[in-house]
Amino acid sequence: MPHPKEGYKLANGDPCPSVTQITGRFKDSSGLIKWANKMGLEGKLSHEVAGRAANAGTVCHSMIECRLLGKRLPAFEDTDPKLVELARKGFQNFLSWKRTAGVEVDSTELRLVSESLQVGGTLDAGGRGKVSSRRALIDWKTSNRVYADYLVQCGGYSALWNEAFPDDPIQEIHLLRVGKRYAEFEHRVWGEDVVALAMDQFKVLREAFDLDLQLRQLV
Repeated sequence: MPHPKEGYKLANGDPCPSVTQITGRFKDSSGLIKWANKMGLEGKLSHEVAGRAANAGTVCHSMIECRLLGKRLPAFEDTDPKLVELARKGFQNFLSWKRTAGVEVDSTELRLVSESLQVGGTLDAGGRGKVSSRRALIDWKTSNRVYADYLVQCGGYSALWNEAFPDDPIQEIHLLRVGKRYAEFEHRVWGEDVVALAMDQFKVLREAFDLDLQLRQLV
């Protein structure tokens, strides 16, 4: 979910950073650097390539988001029909997953602020297992692969959820990935051990974020 324009604030009105600001500060960008270098060697402008490559995935991402949020799908009248066709194939794969995944979405675009961690965030969705009744965090990304920092981000969201709903803690992380160029769909799920590990890692980064800010103010 996008960062709200007004940002996140604590109960006393003080501003606080977002989950994505914290994970983004320490994100491993080596893959992006390698990709940009490859585009440069091929004589291509990276921002132009990125814009074209992301279109099908972005359209599919929008379709999935609309469906989960209960909104009407856009017509995409100004979008290349070939990209829309690729996106619809990915969207159909998502619908197939939704029918068989065994998890039901029960909350979307939930904005939360943790007073203990002093951080805010907006969760894509929360859900519950149809049979197991296990509480699930659901997050979706437009990307060509799954990165570890996605789990750290979900760990941050899980920490926010658990503070807000201590009697109903996150037990599973469900990541829905849509490929940038061809809008292929992938579903990954992790259990309680990974949820705990991801939350621990996020809390370390949260502390490092403040220390980093202090150091940058000294130079």
